[in-house]
Amino acid sequence: HFLCIFILICLMFPDPPRGMSFDNLFTEVIRAVEIIVGLPLMICVCIGYKTKLASCILVFWLFVLNLYLNPFWMYASSRAMHDFVKYDFFQTLSVIGGLLYVITLGPGGVSFDEHKKNW
Repeated sequence: HFLCIFILICLMFPDPPRGMSFDNLFTEVIRAVEIIVGLPLMICVCIGYKTKLASCILVFWLFVLNLYLNPFWMYASSRAMHDFVKYDFFQTLSVIGGLLYVITLGPGGVSFDEHKKNW
């Protein structure tokens, strides 16, 4: 089922300028894995279940993917793509900073983990 869903997503959102090359397919696979791994972790952080662990995994995961998917240093600074990728790189870096903040201070009083302490 996963393969069918992946193929449908790739066909729904093709990249017209480059077409469907192997490199583009590999990037799409990485983005699909990013969603499959990241979504449950983001849900855990949002509801406050195992927040520090999920945040630590997300920090590592986002850092590695950010280096791979947003290499603004690979583009000439005169190209417009440099600015777009640099913006995405630092936007993801700010999310990583927010997750480090959650790791440091904890999930807060309305989290699922906090309510488990009262049971």
